[in-house]
Amino acid sequence: MKRIINSVLDTDFYKITMGQAVAMQYGDIDVEYEFTDRGGRRFPKGFTEELGKQIQLLAGLRLTDKEYEWLKQNPMLGFMKRPYMDFLRGFQFDPDEVAATLVGDGELKIKIRGPWYRTIYWEVPLLALVSELYYKMTNQKADEHLFRAHLSEKATMLSNAMCSFADFGTRRRHSFAIHEEVVKKMALRCPRLFMGTSNVYLAMKYGLRVIGTHAHEWFSAHQAMFGPIMATRMALKAWLREFNGRLGTALTDTFTTDAFLRDFDPVFVRQFDGVRQDSGDPISFGWQMINHYKSLGIDPKSKLLIFSDGLDADRAIEINETFKEHCKVSFGIGTNLTNDVGVSPLNIVIKMSKCKVGDRWIDVVKLSDTPGKHHGTPEAIKLVKAQLGIN
Repeated sequence: MKRIINSVLDTDFYKITMGQAVAMQYGDIDVEYEFTDRGGRRFPKGFTEELGKQIQLLAGLRLTDKEYEWLKQNPMLGFMKRPYMDFLRGFQFDPDEVAATLVGDGELKIKIRGPWYRTIYWEVPLLALVSELYYKMTNQKADEHLFRAHLSEKATMLSNAMCSFADFGTRRRHSFAIHEEVVKKMALRCPRLFMGTSNVYLAMKYGLRVIGTHAHEWFSAHQAMFGPIMATRMALKAWLREFNGRLGTALTDTFTTDAFLRDFDPVFVRQFDGVRQDSGDPISFGWQMINHYKSLGIDPKSKLLIFSDGLDADRAIEINETFKEHCKVSFGIGTNLTNDVGVSPLNIVIKMSKCKVGDRWIDVVKLSDTPGKHHGTPEAIKLVKAQLGIN
C-alpha cells in the first residue's frame, strides 16, 4: 500500500511550536481529541480499515537527517530548544493512541488519547489522511484544468489587490500533490505577497517562511488546568514564558473574542505582535480589535491582524480593503487554495475534548464566535459560559 503522508514534517507549524511548549512545560498532562465532520459526510464501507493501514504506515516515519538539520539551522527557528529537538529526532507515531470506527450508515468516529506531548502531532496528518483517502475511495479526482485556472485567477486577484497571504491548507486538502502545486505556483506568481505556508515540509522543500503560532487546544487545556476564568491569562503567560516574545500572534476565539479581550490587557498587548481571527464576522472582529488597541493607547498600525476563517480570494480582498489603512493585515487561506478542484471539500476538524489533570478527566470546550460551531459536551459548554458570563 502506498503511504499518503511521507514526512513527520508534513504538518502545520503550530503543532511544532505548541509541541515544544507542551513538552517543556506540561509533560505530565494526558488529553483526548475527537473528530467532528461538520458537514455530516458519510464515508464508504471499509474506510476505517484503509485509514488504519495508513496510520500504521505513519508509525514508520521518523525525522530524517536532512529534516533535523533544517530545523536546527533555520534562523527563523531559533526558539527551538535542544531537548525538544532531541525529542523530535526520535519521535514516532503510536497507532495505539488512535481509535477509528464507522457507525450507522457511514458516520466516521475518531478518538485520540494519550500524553499531550505525543498526541498533539496526530491532528493535522490524520485530517489530511481522512480527506485524501476519502477522495481516493470515492473516486473523486481533481479536475486539474479547473484547479489550475482557478489558482491562476486567485494569484492575479491577490497580486492586483496587494493582498499578503499564506497557505493554511494542509488539513482539508484534496491531496498532497495538489497542495504542493499550490505552494510552488503561489511562490512563483506572488513572490512579494505570498508570505509562506503553515506546512513545515513544504516550507523546507521550497525555502519558504513557515507560518504559525498556537491553536485552540492551547487555551482549552489551560481551561482544565486553571479553570475557565484564568485559562486565557495562564495560556498567554505560558506562551510568553516559552518563547520570550517570539511567535507573537495570539488566537482570540477559544472562549469568544469578547472574553479574550477582557484578559488582553496592556501588558499582553505590548508583548504580542497581533492576533488571528478564526470565527465570527471578520469585519466586526477587525473593528473590535482596532478599537481595543486604541482604548489602550496602542497605535493599531503597529499591530497585525491575521484572518483565517474559511477565506477565498474575494473575501480576503474585501477585508484587506477595509483595514489596510488602519493596521497591518494578512490572510491564511486554506481549503479554497488546496481543495478547489471541482469536488465538495470536507468540513472536518479534530478538537481537544478532555484533559487529565492529576487523576481527573475534565471536559474542555471551544466557544466559537460563530453560533453553532462550539465544541464540547452541552454540560461543559453551559458551565464554562456561565463562569465566563457569556450568554
